[in-house]
Amino acid sequence: MPCYTKKGLVGMHLGDSGYALYHVIPMGKSFAIQQYFKSEPMNVSFDTSKRFGPDGNTTVGRLKEINHTEALDGDIIMLYTDGFSDNVFEEDWDSCIADGINQFTGKPISLSEIADCQARKAYINMEKPMSTPFSKESIAAKKPKQFGNIDDISVTIALF
Repeated sequence: MPCYTKKGLVGMHLGDSGYALYHVIPMGKSFAIQQYFKSEPMNVSFDTSKRFGPDGNTTVGRLKEINHTEALDGDIIMLYTDGFSDNVFEEDWDSCIADGINQFTGKPISLSEIADCQARKAYINMEKPMSTPFSKESIAAKKPKQFGNIDDISVTIALF
């Protein structure tokens, strides 16, 4: 979860959910987006993330603090659960955000519509027999899964 402090933008990260940061860049008479940060999942092994908990069945993880001082007014922050990142390749993350930018002002048209677009993309991929980040990782871990990861999908888009 990123927040703004006197140190700049600070993120606290645990588990395999995450966040990504984007600059909106003027390109002549239009605008483009550029991802400049993505938090890394804190997994113990394939499909097992670090968690806090009092019971013996829980893998204890440590919070990882990440500082960002380059956040600018107008930057976009995308927070997501692993149901999103397991089902959408990172190179496909930008399209909903780019499509949601007003090309005259450089401002998002609707933050909720961008989030909905991202979540729907993950939901569609989750149920198709296709290559997803989850299915590729499952093959590498010798636990092949044909589909995406059927999991919660939450995406929040905010403007800095």
